[in-house]
Amino acid sequence: MRKLLIAGFIASLSLMTSLPSVAATEASANAAIETASKAQKKAARQHAEWRDIKKFLKKAGAAVKSGDYAKATKLAKKAQFQAEMGMQQAAEQKNAGPLF
Repeated sequence: MRKLLIAGFIASLSLMTSLPSVAATEASANAAIETASKAQKKAARQHAEWRDIKKFLKKAGAAVKSGDYAKATKLAKKAQFQAEMGMQQAAEQKNAGPLF
């Protein structure tokens, strides 16, 4: 009986410690998507939006709904990277033109 109580106690502790990490991971995935979405909108205003940004954001949202928060975060970071690089490319090539 004593071993059963100890095993139950350990199982309940492991369950309690795993729950906050799931919520934190979901929250961080949603935060990453929000940050990437803001970067995408800023890039769009500057006419510097790269092709796959919206696709990555859509897939990230689907990954959150399916519970794959690591994949959602990874896709959101890809979208944010593309938005930032698009804005950087637009700034660097603002005065680009043909050289005669």
